[in-house]
Amino acid sequence: MGVIVDEETHLPLAGANVLVKGTFLGTASGRDGNFALKVNNGSYQLQVSYSGYQTMELKVMAPSSGLNIALKPVAYDIQNVVVTATKTERSLSQTPVITQVIPSSVIQQTSVPSVASLIELAIPGVEVAQADNGTSLKVQGLSPQYTLFMVDGERIAGDTKGDIDYSRLNLVNIDHIEFVRGATSTLYGSNAIGGVFNIITRKPNAPFETSLISRFGAYGDRNVGAYIGAKLGKLGLDGVYDYKATDGYDLQPSVPGKTLEANNSHSYTQNLFYNLTPRLEVSANATFYTKRLDQTSPSSFDKRNDDFSYSGKVGWLIGKDGKLEASMLSDRYKTYDLIPQSIGSDSKSLQYDNRYYEGKSQYASSVGQYQKIVIGVDGVNEKLNSPRDSISNRSYSNVEAFIQDEVKLPYNLTLIAGGRFVNNSAFGNHATYQASMMYKVSRFSFRGGFGTGYRTPGLKDLYIQYRIPSGYPLFIYGNPNLSPENSSYLNLSVEYSNAKVNASLSMYRNNITDMIDDQYVGVNNGVYTYTYANYGKVEVRGIDFLMNYRLNRSFGVSGGYSFVYSEDKETGLQMFGTRKHSARLNFDYLFLKGLYRFNANLQVKYLGEMEQEYFDQTTYQSYPIMLDDYFMANFTISQTFYKQLTLSTGIDNLFGYTEKTFLSTYSRGRTFFIGLRYDF
Repeated sequence: MGVIVDEETHLPLAGANVLVKGTFLGTASGRDGNFALKVNNGSYQLQVSYSGYQTMELKVMAPSSGLNIALKPVAYDIQNVVVTATKTERSLSQTPVITQVIPSSVIQQTSVPSVASLIELAIPGVEVAQADNGTSLKVQGLSPQYTLFMVDGERIAGDTKGDIDYSRLNLVNIDHIEFVRGATSTLYGSNAIGGVFNIITRKPNAPFETSLISRFGAYGDRNVGAYIGAKLGKLGLDGVYDYKATDGYDLQPSVPGKTLEANNSHSYTQNLFYNLTPRLEVSANATFYTKRLDQTSPSSFDKRNDDFSYSGKVGWLIGKDGKLEASMLSDRYKTYDLIPQSIGSDSKSLQYDNRYYEGKSQYASSVGQYQKIVIGVDGVNEKLNSPRDSISNRSYSNVEAFIQDEVKLPYNLTLIAGGRFVNNSAFGNHATYQASMMYKVSRFSFRGGFGTGYRTPGLKDLYIQYRIPSGYPLFIYGNPNLSPENSSYLNLSVEYSNAKVNASLSMYRNNITDMIDDQYVGVNNGVYTYTYANYGKVEVRGIDFLMNYRLNRSFGVSGGYSFVYSEDKETGLQMFGTRKHSARLNFDYLFLKGLYRFNANLQVKYLGEMEQEYFDQTTYQSYPIMLDDYFMANFTISQTFYKQLTLSTGIDNLFGYTEKTFLSTYSRGRTFFIGLRYDF
């Protein structure tokens, strides 16, 4: 038994997580900061964490009582445990691959409406756009199909132009988000050429815990989420409900349809965890999701997206630090046209049906005192039936194996090397590899790495035959003769960290060969035709600077700058759709008094000018245009009463910037919102 408090104010911290290392046993502190764990007599290592504070590890003897654990508030928790960069649990400070973490505290400080908005706010070089086909997200100028999205290490099925359906992601149960830039195909296979986002969700650690969130804004924007969890001895279970809706808006009234059509979505997730022993855990998950899009264009039907996914996982801790994991995932994503009927409800016409199955296992263990090995196997099968794309029951399968070796050398030097072998049913065998190093001296960490990436053409790249909605006949065709894309990624970084400051500077270069993109074929009898093709070579290079600074308990600032240049090596020209310069600044003020908390947060974002290809629907000609740079700012005030009830109010797009000609931003101008959150 013990109590967890703030090191500076000595006030209790409610909801701090306490984990017994080497087991699956854990709990959370109550409203008074107190916690209790039932374990056998002996010596244990506890790991105590709380968002916004430095993670602490301490050795305790059981039975014991009266533990007083004081956590230190920090600008950036470099002791935070992450898993994405190496597929093993380790603190940020000991991770050879630089990893960015978005903690759950940022959600409460900024009251963002969605996961995509949260990522754009927190990570320079990420740009999010809204359109009638959903949200689109680009990282470092690369199209969305080059970035892998996962939830608790599991991929997400279904895509539109390379983007997943981001409405499936909810905010209410996020513990943190991890982001690793660059080629990570050795660990995660195809698609992981540009980087990996891994959303880590919370697990119940108390007999009863709940969070309720809501946010209401202009144009009928409304978000409601609920989390209810319980840890009852060996059994843990939680349920998550999420609702999003908007009435939409129109920035170009002369164009048929709205810029963003009215839509609403519902999702429910049920998780179950059971500790067969303190070192053996099984878990299961099921998620139901549905979204409706109401079209105003007379040439388009309303649409409905449905998804059902389920997964199971077994984790077994073996020996001193060995861990064996095995999991399976099934995810089916469908899209329907809703055809009006003279009598009764709309009739559903299936347009897209994507089924994704994956089974995988891995084992990680130390070999001696200074070496750790990770080995694993994956099996993937994907099927696509898409009448809208003229694709009928196409499929592929992968069988993959990987190995990673980590060695700790003298003088604070760590080396990691690994490789992955892939057998694809359509493209045969391929191997990728990567190597990373980290050298630590004083408060500095120097990192470097090289890796190769690999992406096989998607089923739509190969077989699509689709008429793009427009005022003229425009078709895009797949290409069965496409070759897989390959990449080589090099990065170097330096990081400095203390209790008040964390700053890093990274340089990278990503060479992609046989990049797949659409290519204009020509016009025949008034029909404009595009097809997918391999380009020779594209190089993306850039610099990222990140900084977190906490002047004192009340004032903090964080920010970053990203420079990106993507070049077609055959023509020597910059690729369309890349902003060379982008930056963000986040100013935070905190006031605490007893059970009252006041937080003011200002977020400023700069996006540089961008050259884009524009297709004129009156002349049917394509030509390059330069989109202007712009600033965007959001301001949020949140007040928390009795550590449970939080009221948020704010302004999105403080400067009121809009661009209605080329839609370089889909912003509606200055809007206001109000939000309410309850935690128990």
